[in-house]
Parts: sequence; C-alpha cells; structure tokens
Amino acid sequence: MSERRIRRKPVETISGDGIILRPVAVADSEIMFNLVKDWPDYLRFFWGPFEPGCKTLNDWQRRNATKHPGLKSFVILNDETLVGQIEAGNLGDGKWIIGFWIGTQYTGRGYAKKAVTALTDHIFKAFGAQTIDANVDRENLTAKAVAIDTGFRLSGSHPDIPNHLVFALNRPEK
Repeated sequence: MSERRIRRKPVETISGDGIILRPVAVADSEIMFNLVKDWPDYLRFFWGPFEPGCKTLNDWQRRNATKHPGLKSFVILNDETLVGQIEAGNLGDGKWIIGFWIGTQYTGRGYAKKAVTALTDHIFKAFGAQTIDANVDRENLTAKAVAIDTGFRLSGSHPDIPNHLVFALNRPEK
C-alpha cells in the first residue's frame, strides 16, 4: 500500500516528541479507513465506519459530531504521514477520557506513546484536568502496554462496555 501524505496547515495542533496531532478532517476518511480495514473484529466494532449504524465514512463523522459533541478527535501525524487517531472528551468535574489507535503497519514505533503523552500533557495544562481515563479492550495487549507505559494505572472494568478495562492517569503533582 502506498503512503499518502497530508500537506495542509493545521487548524489547531498539539505536538510532542516528533509527532503532530491535528483535528480530523473529512479528507482523512479514506486514509483512516485503509488503516483500520484489516483489524480484528474485536477492534473494528468500536472504530469509524465499522460502528453500528454507520454505512459510510461520512455517516461515522456525522454520528460522532452529533453523539459526542465535546469529543475532540485528532489524527496522529509522523513526518506528515497519518499513522493513527487519538481523541479526548471532557466528562466534567475535572475528568477526561481518551481513546487511541495506530494503523497496523505503524505499530511498534512508539507513535501511540508519543501521542498519548502529548495529548494528556495538553489536557492537564490547558484544561486543568484532574484525572484522564483510557478505556482499553481486554484483548488489546498493545493498548494496555501503551496505557501502562504512559503512566496510567488499572482502575477496574468498564461498567458499560463489555470486555473493556479502565485505566486512569491522575494529574501530576507540582
């Protein structure tokens, strides 16, 4: 598969350790779909066009904007190449939640760790968050390792999503 490079000025970006996070754009849909189309079913169910009720990529974008209006979705760029996605949502009372994924061909290169670190640092500094949660599928050993390696600690099973664990990261002490 040939790589497509994204060359446009970001609207709002977060950067850290060689990666850039910028808001997801409609033009990213085809690249994002190609990054996740070969995933195992347990991962595909919760991402993008594979979610229930989404027949097209545009359906997913509209659903996401309507269902989660406070959710901020970013693509993860390395040298202008889209390698994955990360998102964050404000749950209120100083609590946030994040989710992330990396395309299979880009795993093992540290992009998820860099993106999680950049985004959580931004959330703590810019929004004064007290706690950030990450929901991780029990079978996704890589995502569990990323959560642990970036300072998250297992806090329990997700009450509403079967087979998911919740990892929590508390605001660093000054």
